[in-house]
Amino acid sequence: LAIYESFPDSAKNIATEAFRHSAQLGFQLGMARSCIILGRISQNDGQFDSATYLFTKGLISAKKANLTTASFYINIANNYFFRGAYQQAMENYLSALQSSPRKNTSGDSCQVYLNIALIWTRLGAFEQANHYLDIVQPIAYRTRDTAMQVSLLTSRADILMAENKNPEAIKLFRKSLRLATATNLPGPALEILNELTHAYLSLEQADNAMMSTQEAMEILKMYPGAYNFHRYHTQHHLGLIYRIMGNHAYAEQLLSHTYATAAQIGLKDLLLHMEQDLAAVYAHNGKHALAYEHILHYAQLKDSILEKERKNMPSLWQENIVAGKDNALLTQKFRLVEQQKRLQTKNVWIGGALLFTAVVSLLFLNIVRGYRRKQKLQEEQVVQLKQKQEIKQLKARVRGEEEERNRLALELHDGIAS
Repeated sequence: LAIYESFPDSAKNIATEAFRHSAQLGFQLGMARSCIILGRISQNDGQFDSATYLFTKGLISAKKANLTTASFYINIANNYFFRGAYQQAMENYLSALQSSPRKNTSGDSCQVYLNIALIWTRLGAFEQANHYLDIVQPIAYRTRDTAMQVSLLTSRADILMAENKNPEAIKLFRKSLRLATATNLPGPALEILNELTHAYLSLEQADNAMMSTQEAMEILKMYPGAYNFHRYHTQHHLGLIYRIMGNHAYAEQLLSHTYATAAQIGLKDLLLHMEQDLAAVYAHNGKHALAYEHILHYAQLKDSILEKERKNMPSLWQENIVAGKDNALLTQKFRLVEQQKRLQTKNVWIGGALLFTAVVSLLFLNIVRGYRRKQKLQEEQVVQLKQKQEIKQLKARVRGEEEERNRLALELHDGIAS
């Protein structure tokens, strides 16, 4: 995962080896995590069937290892979302909420709510979308989760843009972009820049749109093998910018190339937006047959994706309401996390106080021991000094007695001689 964004091929090789060894050992945890990485790589390359297979295989291993399964359902749902299968995406997001709810983190649950809100936005059900964003908002700011705050602001801006409130949406996108850039979140930054470009294009502000697109292209240059889904959106927007600037020939070249790639991969969510744009370019360039063909494709896609899903909105919303019971669980879980954090903080303070007391006690003992050692040394020095003085006095007395004996002997000798 650490090298995935910069070196996807190396990450793929390592994950493949990890899966092979884990499978040989029957190590379900290793198999599950390897499948997550390999699935994301396949997803980035547009191999959605392969990605879904890998995520499903990882899900089976996760269940065997008694792990939380939310991330597997989320990734499977993301695959369906990219392909415009909103109902299947919604079902898997709800499965993520309902699977092992006590093991899911508040972050997993909030991410699911954000993704569900995005689906409701795509379907034009803004009330339902805001319902889920309102659940996430207090948690995002209380936990100070920057990535969650960025996603929340971006989702709010998406709704404003869908409601044709582009100036208000641009303000929120800018705020979200500053936060994503400050905390080094390249994926969210790319998503925001693409949405910001879309908003500028809606206002026909080609210069601002070009600036946002160039910012996105600079980030993509840093990760040549990653963020391909955002890369296709950036190429799409670049084609639209050249169309607004009057360079219809180059716009056609960019849009047709991006469309072919998106069609080959099956990115219906992107194709839905591209059909009308490509039809307008073909019509301007006099290719009316191709323009008519893309208008028909747009109508078919709209019917197959949006209209079908909108008919299922009541049942989808009912499923959401049933799953909404997890909102209380999420709130309870969040409160439990807050209590645990407060308890951890309290324990840290108590531990710190005990450590401080121990350190001070050790320092005091060392000072006392040092003082006693110094006092003992001074006493020994005093004793040694007294002993030296006594010895010196004794020597002086002996010397005096010796001199006295010599004087008496001399006087006695002189007396005898006289």
